[in-house]
Amino acid sequence: MINKPKLTIGEQVNYLENLGIKFNIFPKQKAIDFLTYNNYFFKIKSYAKNYEKYNGKYINLDFAYLVEFSTLDMHLRRFILNLSLDVEHLLKVSLNAHFCKNKSENGYDIVKKFLADNENIGKQIGDKANNISFINHLAQKYQNNFALWNLVEILSFGEFLKFYKFYFDTYPNKECQYFYSLAYCVRILRNASAHNNCILNTIQHPYNPKFKPNKNLQGELAKNKHIPTSTREKLCFNPALHDFIALIMLFNKLCISKNMQKAKRKEFVCVLRRFRKNKDYFTKNNFIISQYLAFEKIGFRLFFQHFVS
Repeated sequence: MINKPKLTIGEQVNYLENLGIKFNIFPKQKAIDFLTYNNYFFKIKSYAKNYEKYNGKYINLDFAYLVEFSTLDMHLRRFILNLSLDVEHLLKVSLNAHFCKNKSENGYDIVKKFLADNENIGKQIGDKANNISFINHLAQKYQNNFALWNLVEILSFGEFLKFYKFYFDTYPNKECQYFYSLAYCVRILRNASAHNNCILNTIQHPYNPKFKPNKNLQGELAKNKHIPTSTREKLCFNPALHDFIALIMLFNKLCISKNMQKAKRKEFVCVLRRFRKNKDYFTKNNFIISQYLAFEKIGFRLFFQHFVS
């Protein structure tokens, strides 16, 4: 692979122009300012993957569209991360509720078995005990004698999901195993949002070409008479959309607080309104429009299923 030359920001704008990207809506000087103070070339350029090329030039692509994608991505990531953190908390609540009723488990034995089967997680806990963080005191205090209720406080989301599965494989519970199947779908999307990775640059080219939809999710959507088969089928081609729906579905299953539900519906409506603000930018890209409409229709139906007929 040949190393690409370093470009000044002005040269980056010229490079984009040579690829057929227009600067009619977003003038070149404004683009230079944007790439200097608001975002950077590599990230902005990644959204161009959603557009077709002809003879090496992008078709119907203005720099303003890339800026809009980056803005929408930011709003979507923030919503996903906030909802994911709520779901993570509610999963811990569901685990603790089951454990408190479980007369066969003292909270220590299950942890010892789990750490014996997952030595790498035990090592990472040791690292957390030796590093400065908000949890190092907790990790140090219980390092050699963790119980379920303090272990879950120091595990990463991925580690927690492993423990959640381990617990409910040991003490089978159909509902919680169902929760896990959806949570497993959510983990990649949640981590992408937490690390500010681009999500909307995968609309045309999914990050996982071998992706297979979750059967529980498909079954749940099939029950909703308001979601057409054609809309559901779009999930098969877009892992990000699929995982986003899994997140909403999981939240709906876990959350019983009416106030919390109301707050999340309000946040979701704000996201949809922001997505529609510059909808004219995408009218010439039928694929993007179809993906958005699927996202809006399914998301809205799931969040407001008790309010629409």
